[in-house]
Amino acid sequence: MAREPVSDNPIKTASCKCCGSNARATSVLASRIGPYSFSYCDDCAENVDEPAEMVNTMVRAVGGVENFLGWKPFGSSAAIADQVNVFRDGAYIPARLWLSEAQPQ
Repeated sequence: MAREPVSDNPIKTASCKCCGSNARATSVLASRIGPYSFSYCDDCAENVDEPAEMVNTMVRAVGGVENFLGWKPFGSSAAIADQVNVFRDGAYIPARLWLSEAQPQ
């Protein structure tokens, strides 16, 4: 059986989970901060973006904002909050700054 062309793949037409763009998402990538995969447009993939909901979920999983801000992934010398961004109001915002401005519940 012939495989469908990549351009007809429904995942390739999913909206970007980070910025919500309805432009064709080009990649399904693993989250950098948790065990999930999301569709990313090229811009969000290149800007190391994470869905805001994923950041909120991980903040709760590690016991709050303070713990998240200090959390360093295995083998990393930098906190994850300094490695990823959140897309808000048309801009990529470092997670640390976003969390300091909009404390998630």
